[in-house]
Amino acid sequence: MNSAAFENAQISRKHKNRDGSLKSKLELYENTLEALAGNGPMKLELIMNNCCFSRAITLENLSFLIKNNLVEKRTDNFELIYSITKPGERVVSFFKKASIHSFTFTDHSVI
Repeated sequence: MNSAAFENAQISRKHKNRDGSLKSKLELYENTLEALAGNGPMKLELIMNNCCFSRAITLENLSFLIKNNLVEKRTDNFELIYSITKPGERVVSFFKKASIHSFTFTDHSVI
């Protein structure tokens, strides 16, 4: 199995938009941040279950978010725990505000 086929095999329905197109990396990062913001500190498996992501995709997302100081990883009672940081909370807040103010152009008769 080549790498593209392997990557496609890891994509579940949750990784697709309503129109069937694949979610962007930004949307996957947003889903991960929202899970942590809504549920508090979580173990890897809980993030995977909450987001319906594979282990590989979850680890990739968390690695990016940690490098950008949006998520922190720590050990609590010998377990790895991930939690959102203040900058991560600001990003989630920004996306919530942006989704409220976004609009879709649906009147095609004007064109």
